[in-house]
Parts: sequence; structure tokens; C-alpha cells
Amino acid sequence: MRNGYVSHLGETRNVKITLLNLIEKQNILVAEYSIQREIISTGKTEDRKIVSWYEFDSSGKIKRMIDYL
Repeated sequence: MRNGYVSHLGETRNVKITLLNLIEKQNILVAEYSIQREIISTGKTEDRKIVSWYEFDSSGKIKRMIDYL
């Protein structure tokens, strides 16, 4: 995962992440957030809304993570 993220370094700038909603229940956390960023190669601004689902095991470590784009 780290290598995937690192391969995209330098493609965007002026990134703004805004947390819109957060729901916690037992061993599940759901976060809804928006990302606004400028694509350097085109100069255009891109807006996306993402919902991320995190499941934790009994020790508090992330067991599953799912992103809905």
C-alpha cells in the first residue's frame, strides 16, 4: 500500500481533506470525507467524496478497511 501511495507523490497539490461524518459502533468505524486537490499536469481541481469502513479486532488493530469512492 505504501509503495502505491508513494508512486503518486508529486501529481497533485493544494490538497484539502474535510471530515464530513464519523460513526463509531462497537468494533466498526465509518468515516465520510471529501478531498479537494489540484492536478498539476492539467491545472484542474478535482473534488471527491469518499466513505471509508474500518473493522477492528479485539486488540484494536484494523482487521479490514474498505473505501467507497
